[in-house]
Amino acid sequence: MKTIYSLLFISLISFSFSASSFAQAMDFQANDCNGNPQHLFADLDAGQAVVLFFYMPSCGTCPPPAQKIQAMADKINQNCPGMVKGYAYSYQNSTTCNYTASWVTSNNLPLYTPMGGNGAEQVAFYGGFGMPT
Repeated sequence: MKTIYSLLFISLISFSFSASSFAQAMDFQANDCNGNPQHLFADLDAGQAVVLFFYMPSCGTCPPPAQKIQAMADKINQNCPGMVKGYAYSYQNSTTCNYTASWVTSNNLPLYTPMGGNGAEQVAFYGGFGMPT
């Protein structure tokens, strides 16, 4: 019996440490590249799963993972419309909204709303892991 309680206690401690190690998402309120207002925390509060996809213009390996996420989101959204939403940001603040919108369109990624602006700030906040992120 002591062993069961010990394992339960260790599990609860582990869970609390792992849960506390997750940083809160970096909120944003900004107009997307189409001029529509977007608010991350409003999306999350509405129960949506949100994918933030960071790419670089010269990244040849960025579109395939974005397309795989797109395919998974499409399946989820078929059963639960609007459940998964995505935003595409440049990894650095080196691209224009026109470029990001073109990148989304040319890679057939309608899940992703093209965003301009603070991609580099968000990558720094989340700790970018390389390309794609």
